[in-house]
Amino acid sequence: MTQPIRMGIAGLGTATRQMLPAFLANANILVSAAATRSEEKRNAFQQDYGVPVFADAEQLCRFDGIDAVYIATPTELHTQQIHLALDSGKHVLVEKPMAVTLEEARGIVEKAQQSGLAVIVGHSHSFDPPIQAIKDVLDSGRLGPVRMIHNWNYNDWLYRPRTKEELDTTQGGGVTFRQGSHQFDIIRYLGGGVVRSVRAMTGRWDPARPTEGSHVAYLEFENGLAATAVYNGYDHFHTSELTWDIGEWGAKRGVRMTATTG
Repeated sequence: MTQPIRMGIAGLGTATRQMLPAFLANANILVSAAATRSEEKRNAFQQDYGVPVFADAEQLCRFDGIDAVYIATPTELHTQQIHLALDSGKHVLVEKPMAVTLEEARGIVEKAQQSGLAVIVGHSHSFDPPIQAIKDVLDSGRLGPVRMIHNWNYNDWLYRPRTKEELDTTQGGGVTFRQGSHQFDIIRYLGGGVVRSVRAMTGRWDPARPTEGSHVAYLEFENGLAATAVYNGYDHFHTSELTWDIGEWGAKRGVRMTATTG
């Protein structure tokens, strides 16, 4: 029988709260350690799960009792912590975006290739049932070959309650880092190929919230497929107005969906 992956968790915020039920329900994963700067969260997690909880990610990465690290810390810390994990011989699952510059991302890829360790970026929406259903239809061929993909999203993202980091591009803030990564991952998954060129622009239209609130991107794949990704978070229009007020989770707009496992 294959031994479960002993998982260490760096960061005990919102992303971990959403991911933890899936970890606990998966027989192939054993939550074995964690790290957070918050003493209160350290004490609570240790009491709830009975595993070592460290004050920083470096201690976690060096801990011999784990095989992999789930990095769910603020985006600006990802690059450093991924390198720490790889240097310690640990596989990595990191929240999106993996880094805040192309150079940092390339450095991570090169380090992973050299070390022979896995680095997986946690783009979750490719696994959503509607996206999986679309993929099944496309793969069946009954509609013919895919020629174009369009992913357009208009909402109020920029004007929802946001943390300071979410409004600072240098720390991975703005809709392109936070939401575009989901769009591009879905398009890449459905497109079934390698993107050969990208042309894009971003918009910063509110000085009170000085980060990207919109983007438009045009992508061409090696297989000839063309795709567009449009995101506008400035709250002047909502995409659900085109879908009978039903949002992406299948509920009426304004109705909060609660994820469950079991």
